Amino acid sequence: MPLHEYPLDTCDFWPYPGHEQPHAPLPSSALPPLLFISQRYDPVTPYRNAREMASSFKSPLITREGDGHTGSRSGDTTRSA
Repeated sequence: MPLHEYPLDTCDFWPYPGHEQPHAPLPSSALPPLLFISQRYDPVTPYRNAREMASSFKSPLITREGDGHTGSRSGDTTRSA
């Protein structure tokens, strides 16, 4: 897989190298079930990251065939009236 399969963002041009290793997710049986949602052509968060996270947590991934970085939800039925 190529290093960059997505548009470059601000972090790609940061002039200072990082000193820490990226955080690796650790699934836990104490976590509630997770659901990942991603837009395939999000200019900020590469789609491959959503696939990897869903796979790491053995969770489903809903993919929106679109672009942009904004997600929304409506009709929240968990709130009390």
